[in-house]
Amino acid sequence: MDILTIRAFRAVDDPATCAEFLREHVRVLTDYGITNVNTNNAEWITDPDVYVITVEHPEMGMVGGARVHIWSKATKLLPIEQAIGALDPGIHTVVAERSRDGVGELCGMWNARRYHGRGMPTLFGLSSISLANQLNITTLLGLAARYTLDHSLDFGFRLVEGIGDKGVFHAYPRHGFQGIVVSIDDLLTLKHAIGPLRERILSLRMAPVQKRVERTTRTELFIHYHLRVRGDMREISTYESIQEDRMRYIA
Repeated sequence: MDILTIRAFRAVDDPATCAEFLREHVRVLTDYGITNVNTNNAEWITDPDVYVITVEHPEMGMVGGARVHIWSKATKLLPIEQAIGALDPGIHTVVAERSRDGVGELCGMWNARRYHGRGMPTLFGLSSISLANQLNITTLLGLAARYTLDHSLDFGFRLVEGIGDKGVFHAYPRHGFQGIVVSIDDLLTLKHAIGPLRERILSLRMAPVQKRVERTTRTELFIHYHLRVRGDMREISTYESIQEDRMRYIA
């Protein structure tokens, strides 16, 4: 069973790891012939509202990563606004409507080819969504691909149908691809996430530093989670209520 370390940190706190993240991500995009994605620049490395998630293998090094960008008054635009704003300005309204209660974006997600086929999207979903109570956001936006949409829906994402072609942007980021705008608007309760994923996410909120075996759709992995990025956390009572319900049903 492979052992992985999944770590979350604020980008400005570890620029060296961010630089490695950027190099690996650009390499993956280049392998697929994608060169026009906003994530190809390094501006986010100096942004205090960007949080990075890395997946590290003891022998292969960094094999995957993702970022969560938090909207703030100092933020110019979220990456999703920069990506599709010219195609449909309605994305700016989508972000603005959700900014009052805290909105972020899951983006820059990549998986090294040398470590494919292990169900990494599951690990990214668990880790990024679990950070909500530390980052004080209630909505998480993202751009899914057609082949990852079902997986996104399992985690509680829903299509934002008011923009594009009912949420779909054809030929983005290039011909043959589709960019699908999705959003979780109930990050703290996750009422649309399937039960097992919801419970695992809330467990990570209660204990962001833990070790556990994760069963993805492809394999089993032993994960060292290091997901504490802030000292304060909120809404852990949700998980406690779920545990009480489980005990009631078992009895």
